[in-house]
Amino acid sequence: ALVEQARTLLRDSGGSQACKLLKQALVGDPDNYRIHPELGTALLHTGELDELEALLRDLPPNIAQDDAFRLLRAQLSFARVAEGAPEVPELEQMLAKDEHNLDARFALAARKVVAGEYEPAMENLLAIIRKDRRYREDCGRRALVDVFALLNNEGPLVRKYRGLLAGVIN
Repeated sequence: ALVEQARTLLRDSGGSQACKLLKQALVGDPDNYRIHPELGTALLHTGELDELEALLRDLPPNIAQDDAFRLLRAQLSFARVAEGAPEVPELEQMLAKDEHNLDARFALAARKVVAGEYEPAMENLLAIIRKDRRYREDCGRRALVDVFALLNNEGPLVRKYRGLLAGVIN
């Protein structure tokens, strides 16, 4: 019942209240790992990234490999990059001055993912791959694959950018 209430609150932008309910549910049933993804999502929406990181870190290894937690780790990664980055207009100005500024391009992609603007994010990640495949140990490609996963590895955007990615790396 608490988890259902929390889902409703989260849908209605009640993230902090959802966190409280989910934490309460977890105290009552600490080994119920179906609560953890819900709590992780609520923590992400409220910007409690350190707590989300701790939640993910403390999962048993066999549970941590679940798709829901892989997606939360990807979202956390984008949120961490975005949290330390300039705002979108400033990043766009930086790129207007120097389109080869891969740090600004990656930060812009992260901000776009966090905002749910997946196509511009994927376009920026693809631009990074085109300019320097080795940038940050191939993070452009790895981040693009994470965006595909966030989009459930299906749909027209995923098909389009998966094809473009294949064209760039082959």
